[in-house]
Amino acid sequence: MSLLSGLRSGLRSGLRSGINAGDFTASLFVLKIGDSGAVGFGTGDSADTGYLVGTPIPAIGYNDRYAIATGPPPTFIDYPGFQQIGPLSLYAASGNQSMGSEMSLGPTLLTASAHPMLAKVAITGSTLAVEWAPGGTYPAAGAGNLYHLMVNQARSLEQSVKRTVDAIVVELLTNDAANAGQTTAAEANMTAFVAQLRVDFPGAKIVLVQPNPNAPNAGIAAVRTAIDNIVAADPTIKKVETDDCPLQGSFHATSNGYLSQGDREGFAVLDALGVARPNVATTPDVIGYGPQASGTGNLTVIPWAGARDGDMEVLVVVTGLATPGAVTPDGTWTLRSSSGDALAIGVHENMFVYTRLVTAATLAANNNHMPAATVTITTANRNAAKIFTVRGPNLNPTIGAVQGFANNAIGTGPVSVTGITTTANNALVLVFTGGFCGSSGKMTVTNGGLTEVREVQDSAATIVTDREIITLTIGKRAAIGAIGASSATSTANMIVVACTLEVIP
Repeated sequence: MSLLSGLRSGLRSGLRSGINAGDFTASLFVLKIGDSGAVGFGTGDSADTGYLVGTPIPAIGYNDRYAIATGPPPTFIDYPGFQQIGPLSLYAASGNQSMGSEMSLGPTLLTASAHPMLAKVAITGSTLAVEWAPGGTYPAAGAGNLYHLMVNQARSLEQSVKRTVDAIVVELLTNDAANAGQTTAAEANMTAFVAQLRVDFPGAKIVLVQPNPNAPNAGIAAVRTAIDNIVAADPTIKKVETDDCPLQGSFHATSNGYLSQGDREGFAVLDALGVARPNVATTPDVIGYGPQASGTGNLTVIPWAGARDGDMEVLVVVTGLATPGAVTPDGTWTLRSSSGDALAIGVHENMFVYTRLVTAATLAANNNHMPAATVTITTANRNAAKIFTVRGPNLNPTIGAVQGFANNAIGTGPVSVTGITTTANNALVLVFTGGFCGSSGKMTVTNGGLTEVREVQDSAATIVTDREIITLTIGKRAAIGAIGASSATSTANMIVVACTLEVIP
C-alpha cells in the first residue's frame, strides 16, 4: 500500500466518536496555538472530496479548545470535550464552520508516526501582545492568563496520552498587525514567546506560521518580516508560508487553503524532527497531491508540500462548457497529453496533462515546497485542476507512452478508455479520467492489463450546480507490453475525457 492510499483510505476505517481517557497512547504529540487562523474557518463540505475530511481518523488523537471571540472572558468550546481525546474529525456539524489546517496536518503526521496526537488552543481575534502574552492578564492575571491555561491544558493531555509535546505550531501576529504599537513590538514579543515555550516545553520543536500577505491589516508586511528575522536568527525554528493559500473574505483561508497550509505545517514539523521523506523501491508511485482548484476562469493550483528533489509533479486541467481557446500554465510546465474535445448535449470537455520536475534549487527558493501553478484559461468557463506528486526509485522519472481520449456522449458508462503500450519495465501507469457531471458522480476505473490497480483519489469541484470531476487510477506494469483499454463507469451521467500516461523509473 502506498503512503497515499494508506493515508486517505484505510487509516480512516474503524470509526469511533470518542476515545476513552487512557486508551490512546501517542507516538508523537503536536500542539497548535493561535488566533482565528488556528481556530479554522473552513467548512468540511467545501473541501476537496479527495481528502475525505468528513471521515474521522481513529489513529490520530485530537483535542480542540477554542473560542470564537476574545470576550473577555472567552467562552471556550471544547471538542470532543474538556481535556478529552477523540479521533481527528471536523469540530462542528456538516455545513458549519468546522475545520482548520488540522485536517491535513494530522494525516501528514500519520505518514511518519503510528499514533500522533494533535491538540489546539486558539481564540479568534487574539493577539500575541495582549491575549497570548506569557506575563499578561488576559483573561485573568497570574496562573489564570491564557498562556498558562494553554500550558495546563497541554500538561493534562500529555498525561492522558503518555507523551510530552514534541512540536508546537504557532499561528499569531495577523491581529497584532492591526495595531501600530503591537506591530513594532512583534519581533521582540515573538522572540520572548518562543523563549517561554522552550522553558515550558523543553526540547519541543517550534514552527511559526507566517501571516498571509493578503490580509488587509496595515502592519502585515512588518509582522511577516518579524517572522523572517526570527527564523533567520534561529534555523531550528521552521516557517510555514501561506502566501499562495486562497482566502475567503479578508482574513481566513478557504477550506482547501487550510488543507495546503496543514500539509506544510505537517512537513515543517517532520523536518524539524529530522524525519526523512520516504523512498520508493522499484516502481514509481504517486505519494501526494494538493487540493483541487476550480473556478470559471484562471486557476492557481497548489501542489502537495512533501515533494523532494528528483520528484515529478503532474498537473491535470479539465475545462468545460465552452471550447477552450487556450490553456496555458506558467513556463515551468511541459504538456504531455491532451484528450481532444468531447462534445455532448452542447457541452464541451477537455483534459490537459502537464509535468515538471522538482529540483533542490526550486525548493530552496520557496521555503522547501514547490510553488503554485498559475493556469491561464480562455473561453472555457468551468475549470478544475490538481497537482499530483510522483516519486521514483531513481531521481527524475520520465514520461513514456501517452494516450488521450474523449467520449462524445453523456452517460454512466462503462466507457472504454484507449490504452497504451508501455516502453519500459517497472512502469507506473497513470489513468486520469474526469469531465462534466451534473451531480456529485463517483468514477470507477478498472484495467486488466495492470497489477496493483487502485484509485489514488477522486475529487469533485462544485461550480454553481455543475461538477468537474478529476479521478486518478494507477497501476503497475512489470514488463513492457500493452495494457489495453481501461473501463470507466460513473454513478451519475458524465461526459468523459481521459489521459493515460506511462511513468518510467
